[in-house]
Order: sequence, then C-alpha cells, then structure tokens
Amino acid sequence: MAYKDFYHLMLESFSQPVELFTASRNIPFTLYVEEQKLFVRNGKDNTSRIDPKEVAAFVERFEESESLSAKDYQDVTFKASYLLAAMRYITAKAH
Repeated sequence: MAYKDFYHLMLESFSQPVELFTASRNIPFTLYVEEQKLFVRNGKDNTSRIDPKEVAAFVERFEESESLSAKDYQDVTFKASYLLAAMRYITAKAH
C-alpha cells in the first residue's frame, strides 16, 4: 500500500473522532481529522498533527520490516504507536 493511499485512508477512516489504544501500554488516544489534516489527542489531552511525511516514512519502514513494535520506528516517527493502532483499526474494519 502506498503511503499516500494509507494517509488518505486514514483521513477517510477518522473523519469522525475514533478512540483507540496503543498496543504495548494500552493507552487511550483519539485520532481525528480537521480541515483534511490528521491529528492525535493523547490521554493527557495533548494534541499534535500527524504529518503525511511521517506516515510515508512509517509505511516505508513497515513494508521493509513488517514490525508491529513501535520502537522499530523511533528513528522515523515518534507517533508509531498511534499509526500501528490506526493500521489495526483500519484492517479490522475492512474484514
């Protein structure tokens, strides 16, 4: 899956806010779209944007390694735990 496809798929999937949980620590967070940009709000109510370039780097690494561990993405994005959870959500929704 090309990163542009995944980013746009996330824009569609999170047009309404969705609460998810990180895999490793089971920490809740919310993914949502505002003005065609993807945002994450963590459990401490801090909000940050997930940039398309971060998603591109994440997907490229995922295609190489297929790792489900956020630590394997630390050098490309600090938001891997959110992106992995988004990937699980989208995959589960598709089946």
